[in-house]
Amino acid sequence: KRGLPGTKNTPEAVQFLTSKDVIELYEKYRVLNKSELHAKQEIRLEAYIKTKVIELKLLKEMALTGIVPALVRQLNELGSAQQTLEKAKAGAGAKVLSDQIKEGGKILKDIYSGASQVEKVLKMYCTEKSSLKEAAILADKGVLALDSLRQACDLAEAIVDQSRWPFPSYRDMLFLL
Repeated sequence: KRGLPGTKNTPEAVQFLTSKDVIELYEKYRVLNKSELHAKQEIRLEAYIKTKVIELKLLKEMALTGIVPALVRQLNELGSAQQTLEKAKAGAGAKVLSDQIKEGGKILKDIYSGASQVEKVLKMYCTEKSSLKEAAILADKGVLALDSLRQACDLAEAIVDQSRWPFPSYRDMLFLL
């Protein structure tokens, strides 16, 4: 309605800093010149890139060194309980645990798949020469990879016993801290 540009992400928004209209406006009122606006754009893109790279690397590290081991320990305990129930001929209980183990296995697979996607994005963005292209890759494919891995980690949090969970849970952060 107001003619304002609608952008989906930071790299798209930062591009407007060097649009013809913006440059003319800044120069007309002697706020910044064209080269200063380009520098400002580059600084914002670099900050965005560094933030996204840290986010990607950190989530991957947390998933592989904290969440996966906790999930595996949970699945091992469920497997032991399932074997005990099978020996006791408690078929219904063993079936429930078997289903939980299968679900945990699927979540484990999804975590590794998400971590692999994150790694691909980290390799992909490094091949670009332009900060704008690097930022665009991180905003598009990087965000998708983060979402995929986060979703799997959230599912793991829901099934791993609280005493095994290596990080503060959403419940802890929202209500107990």
